[in-house]
Amino acid sequence: MMALMVSGRTDLVISGATAILRGIARGAPVVIVSGQHSRMNYALIGSGATKSIADLKGKAIGITGFGGIGEFAVVESLKRHGLVKDRDFSVLNIEAVASARVAALKAGKVHAAPVTPGQRVQAEKDGFNILMDVRDTLTEVPSNVVTATKEFTKANPDRLVRFLRAVNKGIDLIKRDKDRAIAIGKANGLRGDLAIERKALDYYVDDLHLRIKKEQIGAYLKLLDINESPDRYCGSSFLTRGIGAN
Repeated sequence: MMALMVSGRTDLVISGATAILRGIARGAPVVIVSGQHSRMNYALIGSGATKSIADLKGKAIGITGFGGIGEFAVVESLKRHGLVKDRDFSVLNIEAVASARVAALKAGKVHAAPVTPGQRVQAEKDGFNILMDVRDTLTEVPSNVVTATKEFTKANPDRLVRFLRAVNKGIDLIKRDKDRAIAIGKANGLRGDLAIERKALDYYVDDLHLRIKKEQIGAYLKLLDINESPDRYCGSSFLTRGIGAN
């Protein structure tokens, strides 16, 4: 997503915050304009005899993309449970669609993997073990954020405000009527098992928020070993114009 913005192929993205923050730290001309998921929406699942966090010692965990949000969620949350990467467990990069992590679990190539809510629903049906809900461990950091190029914020501030207002209305609808939200999604091309998507909503719907505090970004930066003020990373004025002050 960062590459798409830097290359000029897109002006706005909703994505995991890890790569965004690292990109801004390296000088990418983008800014976080709002949140989207207020907590990490990953669960760590295990296969076979891997039934608890303690069972991960000496095991391999499958992630998609070194340095991405999945690896960050796994490494930081396990650290709080006393397990350190490369000392107690290893990570294996599985380059493919997200479902490839589950396939690697089934094949025995890895012993655990982070999954999103929809994947978690299916994993539970398939008998995998839920080792940890990351959102209950990394409680102070957001998962997804809305990011815009600085060029777009300067050239189209009113358009950005309207976009954030529309996204906020969508979130309100999802929280108010999950079944209708899924139906609208289906009518607009939502793929996959709709029953699974509906159940997945129950895992993360309460974490859908556009409001984001600078303290959250500051905590995230600290975990990434970036010693800078969150002021450089956030542009909250557009959200305030769109949906009002806190």
